[in-house]
This record gives sequence, C-alpha cells and structure tokens, in this order.
Amino acid sequence: CGDEKPCALDRWIALRFVVGQQDTDEHAPTSEHTITQKQQANTPPIPSTAPASGPLRVCGGEQREPTSDIVKVQAPEGYGTLSLKMVAFMQHALTCYPSLEYFVHADDDTYLRLDLLLSWLHALPRRRVCAGYLWDNKSRRTRPLRDPSAKSYMPPDQYPGDRYPVFPSGCCMAVSVDIVRRICAHASALPHTRLIDVSLGIFIDLLYHGGGESMLPSHVLSAWAQHARGSGIPFDAAAEGEGVEEAASEKMSQERDGRVCFEHCRNVRPYRGLPLFSRHTIAQHYLTPIELPTFHRRALAALHAPPPHRRTAAVHLDPLHTPPHHPTATTASSPASAPAAASSSDSAVALYEHLVALGIMRR
Repeated sequence: CGDEKPCALDRWIALRFVVGQQDTDEHAPTSEHTITQKQQANTPPIPSTAPASGPLRVCGGEQREPTSDIVKVQAPEGYGTLSLKMVAFMQHALTCYPSLEYFVHADDDTYLRLDLLLSWLHALPRRRVCAGYLWDNKSRRTRPLRDPSAKSYMPPDQYPGDRYPVFPSGCCMAVSVDIVRRICAHASALPHTRLIDVSLGIFIDLLYHGGGESMLPSHVLSAWAQHARGSGIPFDAAAEGEGVEEAASEKMSQERDGRVCFEHCRNVRPYRGLPLFSRHTIAQHYLTPIELPTFHRRALAALHAPPPHRRTAAVHLDPLHTPPHHPTATTASSPASAPAAASSSDSAVALYEHLVALGIMRR
C-alpha cells in the first residue's frame, strides 16, 4: 500500500465467515461464553482425528472463489469442534486462493482492524511463522482448565497433560501458508481437541518440533508416531516412552532443523485491557454487540486522525468506559496540559503492564 492513496483492502484480504453443519447448533456456547455441565454432557465427543474417509471439505466441493462472504464447511457446528472447521476452511482456502500467503483466524466477538492486520502481516516472515498473542509457558502462562463449566474446559481424555505447547490465542492467530499446506496434507491423522488455538499449537508441535511438548494421551501419540514414521516427519519418540530415534534420511534431518518461528504481538488483545480502545490494537477480543459499533467508530476516527503530535489537545472520556446513564463528556484543554495528560496515560499503561509481568495482576 502506497502512502499517496488509500489501500484497497479487498485486493489483499479475503474475509470469509465460516459456518459448519447446522444440525448441532443447540450445542453452541451461550452468550456468556460458558458451556454448562448439561450442555457438555449433551455435546457429541470430538473425534480424535478428522474422518478416516478423507479430509474435511467445503460443502458442495467448491473449486473456485465463492461469491458469498459465508462459507459452509462439512464440520460440526459448535464451540468444541472449531478446530475441525478451521482445517476444513484451510483446505478450502488453498483451493480458492492460489496466491495465499497467510491464513488468519479471528473469533466472532473480536474486532479486527484489517488495515493494521495487513501491516502486521507484511512485517512477518513469509515461511514457517505462527503469530498472535502467544501463550509460551514462560512470561505468559496458561494451563488446562478442568472445570466443565469453563469456556476453555479441556477434558482429560483429550489432553491429560498439565501444560500446553506454545500456541497463539484463538481470538486472532496467523500462520504462513506453508504451515497451512502441511496441516492439510496430514489432516486425517492430526489429533483435535475442543480448543481451536490449543489444537493449532499441537499441530505445529507434532509437524515441526517432534511432538515433545504435546502431552497427549498415549494411544494418540502412538498413532501419530506410526503416521509420522510412514510420512517422513521427525518425531520425538521419547514422548511415548521409547527413546529418541535419529532421523534416518537427509530429508528428515532437514525437516528437524526447520522449526516454526513464533511471533508474539501485544497489539492482539485476548483480554479487555485498560483502556479498552487503543489506536494500535489489531484485534480486540470479548466485545459485546453493543460495544462493537462504538469501537468501530473510534477505529475509523483513529484511522483518519492526524499523527498524535499534531492533534489538538483535548480530554476525551472513553465511551466504552462511561458509567451507565452518564453522558459522554468531551472538554477542551489548553495545549500546555496535553503533554501532562498523555504522560499520565502512558504511565498508567506502563504500570499496568509491569504489574501484569510481575504476576500481581491478570489481564
């Protein structure tokens, strides 16, 4: 995109809404982002792998660019089967977009700044990259939740381990097309879990890093080890208690050295930050339908606003944080007070980030 004229985003980004088969809609999560124990009990178990009859595909077997913004795939609809929908759409995207460079998934309660998304992708490596807000088991830690009422509940029979491999938050995650191709090539053998982002982390760990970080059930690891050996994929057999086997071929040795680069992006926000709106945010998760229009208006204003150093000094209350029944107030301030206001805001954000890093606060 040149600086002289606006970028036509639809030339560079194909935005599609993906839906699955509609016969299991009653098992979708509630608006409170939770799945009750009753719902969990009634939800069909997710298969450990894609159907053995072949890869998941788009309904109707479309082989060209669709005219609709909605793509229906042959995968069950529901929160617990999102990874199946993701892989089905990956296969569709490879067919419909020959010049595809990146695949990006975003949740339907995420506001996605397509202009900032394009700039972000442009700065990423072209191959073997997975990017987003990373849960890396170091400074940003998470672990399997065993409460069936939790949105991110992980059944022990799907993932008995106490930690996950590195994975990006599912609110907005990007992978290069070479990773997409490899996932699709092994779709029928890859193990799925009920969490789409964790599943992506597992796919990458198994396909590129030997599977040493994925604490999957032993029978799943054994099945994958058999597939990996037959497909020339390096596999760390220590994960199944048999010791590490050396790569037998030059191809496998090269693949072992080709690790995926994980890129963390702090402007992807899988939490409701303070303040909720930031002009630098690429993806903001957990927005309600009432908040989305206001967030959109503020994003448009930020897009067309002059650089910060040329702005007229003003104090503006964030309408997304205005108390109920309290009018939004905008009051002009003198230019001399602007640096103090900006400094105060920057200090608050810096303090917030520091407290999160120390583990005193959680996002």
